[in-house]
Amino acid sequence: EFNSQALANTAWAYAVFNYPTNFEFGTNPDLVRLIVSSMDKFDKRELRQLHQWNLWGKERIGKSLLPLNVSEHCLEVFSSSELSQSRLQNDVARALCSMGVTFEEEVI
Repeated sequence: EFNSQALANTAWAYAVFNYPTNFEFGTNPDLVRLIVSSMDKFDKRELRQLHQWNLWGKERIGKSLLPLNVSEHCLEVFSSSELSQSRLQNDVARALCSMGVTFEEEVI
């Protein structure tokens, strides 16, 4: 049995790895139904992952994998997320500063 995190991680992994053999499972209607029926269980992080998976589907087949209302909700959560710097980004910035390199940080 999948919980919401496992379900979001699985869908997101198919998008990230983008293997052609994964496409059929990654766009499986049963997976989509399971996601839609579990929408109230996903937290913001998981909804962001679902948005990324849905973008992958749009790129691969030219249309949203999720129903419009679910797709829009995931996009809204993704777009309204607070910006943050990763630990790696902070480490790189410190290293560059210590070497006297001038740079401009970008936060996504």
